[in-house]
Amino acid sequence: MRAPGFCGSLVLLTLSFAYFGTLEGSPAKAVLSIETMWSTVLTGDKIVLKCTIKNGNAPWMFLLYKDGELVNRVYTVGQNSITYTIHSASLLHTGVYVCQGNNSKPSLRSAPVRIQVVSGWVILQTQSQHLIVKDNMTMKCHVHSRPTQVRFYKDKELIRIQKKPEFTLTNVTERDSGTYSCRVTWGNPWMWNSAQSLPVHITVTDLFTDPILVVRSSKPVTVGDTLSLWCLTERSVQEPMVTLRYYFLKDGNLLSTATSRNVYTVENVTVEDAGRYTCQVGAERFGNLKASSAVLINVTDDAIQRTENLKNVVAPTLGGRLFYSIPLPTTKDESTTQMKNENMTDDFASAAGPYDPILAETSDDFEENIPLYPSSVKQTPSS
Repeated sequence: MRAPGFCGSLVLLTLSFAYFGTLEGSPAKAVLSIETMWSTVLTGDKIVLKCTIKNGNAPWMFLLYKDGELVNRVYTVGQNSITYTIHSASLLHTGVYVCQGNNSKPSLRSAPVRIQVVSGWVILQTQSQHLIVKDNMTMKCHVHSRPTQVRFYKDKELIRIQKKPEFTLTNVTERDSGTYSCRVTWGNPWMWNSAQSLPVHITVTDLFTDPILVVRSSKPVTVGDTLSLWCLTERSVQEPMVTLRYYFLKDGNLLSTATSRNVYTVENVTVEDAGRYTCQVGAERFGNLKASSAVLINVTDDAIQRTENLKNVVAPTLGGRLFYSIPLPTTKDESTTQMKNENMTDDFASAAGPYDPILAETSDDFEENIPLYPSSVKQTPSS
């Protein structure tokens, strides 16, 4: 069954037919994308949707749903993706689309994709209305004719005049949030036309806070000890489809590949493990990394020095709470100090008040007040 305006044109992918299956217990998943880039279009525009089955074995029966109703069914052999083409969009094509694959066992359905078809002379197209800090945002003042002048506005103020219909903001910040619109002029010296788009609201938010590297060891760092590095950050945007990736570095060199775990463990510490440590956090589909302040770790055979943070560095905040380390004494004559945070308890993730500074305490108090693995993190250091 096909909806009016649909034409299923198959796209053949180059596949390696070495085993392309799934691990047992890992169902295949469908991914629906817009090949023509824009989810908001004018009537008469062309729309191309692509459905791809991840981690699955062909052949597949591809199913496309619009607003919960099946609108297209295509059977393929040896293919893990297919495209659906709407050659001339009408208002009836506005809706929410989902795709799914089915062979002997159905795949998981794709995330929904919304298509909006608008009638009129001009629209402002954006790749997304919800952006993350440091993203790039491209907008297009779309008209069926060739424009001679395009004006872009933010909060009703003119920000750019050009001939090209597309305009890109790079490395967006929260200040780029606002309401955007455009005015386009087209025609010839004998007949000029001009039209204004409807406004589009753009929101820019930070995905997560700046990371803080916390060094955890049971005593002053000496040869043979175990050292745990915690990279702490807090999500400010809840995106369930986004996975944070953690990187741990020593003297600017990666200690391991990216991981979804926010702790790195060094066992049987040697003098060579002394150095300048940092961590970085990024998100898979954004590609922007945030780095922590550096922490200098000294390793000795006689336990003279444990850990010394870089001095004169303003500590970042985590969820509005200050979180920093105080440089520790460097001689045997001074009393040994340890890092402490009275709020870093099993209720770590939900503590409402600001972080207390990390106070100089005895090692006994440190062990009593700071759990080795905060329950909110739910991580176990690897070997």
